[in-house]
Amino acid sequence: GANALVTLFRRAPRSQKSWILKEAAVAYATANANVEAEVTFAESLAAALSEREKWQIEYAWGESLLEQSQWDRAIVHYSNALDGAIRADPTSLGILTSLNALGTAHLRKGDLAEAEQVFNRELAINQKTAPPGTIRTATSLHNLCSVHLRRADFQKAESLCRQSLEETARVMAGTLEHAVI
Repeated sequence: GANALVTLFRRAPRSQKSWILKEAAVAYATANANVEAEVTFAESLAAALSEREKWQIEYAWGESLLEQSQWDRAIVHYSNALDGAIRADPTSLGILTSLNALGTAHLRKGDLAEAEQVFNRELAINQKTAPPGTIRTATSLHNLCSVHLRRADFQKAESLCRQSLEETARVMAGTLEHAVI
């Protein structure tokens, strides 16, 4: 149950924690299509974990459900992951990671308005906080491009795609500039 998972998680080397969480989430999601049982299990886990650990479990659970095309359940867990990331560290990359995943789940579900709102939030944070030379802003622009492509708003999609490519080119130019040859 939940206590065994917590013990295993805490004893595992850092490099294996994500894998353990994902495998546990896959096993539980596959065995229990009952959302109430899932919530009860998640609550029993939450009682024993730190905020960062809760974020990791919710995110892994969302990943598992997204892979199974269970959009609504993935959205719930990614939303919980976002809340946990904010509680654990309001400046963490976990917030951006959760926003990206949450927007992707909405996009795959076909809820384009929600996907656009989440990706715009991700973009705004990236534009304020991303250090120069990272790909985060380009990724956010690309995500928004995907929303507009699904809407068949090709003019807006092209504009966002161009911005994403320009940002990527800046990142690559900076990477090459600092490369040791």
